[in-house]
Amino acid sequence: MECATEKQLFPIHYSQREKHPFNPKREKMKKEDLLGKELSNLYAIAKQVNNYFNDSDISFLSEKFQQTLMDYVRFSCTNEEQASAMLRKIEVNPGNTVDSIVNEITENLTEISREDYESDEVKELSYLMSLNRLMEYHCSNLDNLQYLIRVVYKSPQEKELATV
Repeated sequence: MECATEKQLFPIHYSQREKHPFNPKREKMKKEDLLGKELSNLYAIAKQVNNYFNDSDISFLSEKFQQTLMDYVRFSCTNEEQASAMLRKIEVNPGNTVDSIVNEITENLTEISREDYESDEVKELSYLMSLNRLMEYHCSNLDNLQYLIRVVYKSPQEKELATV
């Protein structure tokens, strides 16, 4: 499943703009600046997840878990698009923001997929443990962001991002 490219989502890189994306005048950090940072982080998580699983061999997983993973990737693509729309709305371009925790987990998933295991069942269990960590990390970032949106906009009716 292919998601929109960063160039399509953000045609003007923030380095081409005159102001800093999160804090234009380098003043004290405000809630709105924090919202930009958190949205950028969420965008990075979704983008990294999508990029990683677009090229991943998951043939060793059972059909049930392959379907679960495909559902997660679809969710992540939608999440990436939602985060990018919100970032555009507040005029923030995340640039090449990368989440180191997602990097670490996806590196672990790569190692698991390449290692030899006693059985496919053990390999699948190992992979699912790491995948669960990734999904929970993604969800906790969504929870934090939704809370922050309510704090910044003081409105529980503000449209929230889709959750798993």
